[in-house]
Amino acid sequence: MTATREQIVHHFLRINPTDIVRYNWGCTDHHNTKLWHVDDDTYINGVPLTVDRDLDVGHLLEIVEKDTSAVSYVVVAVTPNGHQSAWWEPDAGTFFNRNVDTETVTAWAVGVIYGLFQHLRETADTGSRGAE
Repeated sequence: MTATREQIVHHFLRINPTDIVRYNWGCTDHHNTKLWHVDDDTYINGVPLTVDRDLDVGHLLEIVEKDTSAVSYVVVAVTPNGHQSAWWEPDAGTFFNRNVDTETVTAWAVGVIYGLFQHLRETADTGSRGAE
């Protein structure tokens, strides 16, 4: 990936929440696909999972590198106390030749998102603010 996890997360967090639901990379309204371009080489292909827990929200992002079609995944947990993220470490393969199935990535994402929620709560309780 040419974009860093932090660049991907900050780009995603700037997208209007209603646009996250209305538009995605494959939408027919192609002028809105630019919302998903992190940089010239990296784009967010979609948001296959959203965990909504009152004020805490977590997202699983599928990331694609344009020139190699390499796929990766990033989770983002957002709470009133800040946000944190994590990157899927194993090689996920390419867009048309995945090394991991959706069920495996989703199960990983749910566990990580709830762990990040807990960490953000704990850091709020100690007076520090969650950050990347």
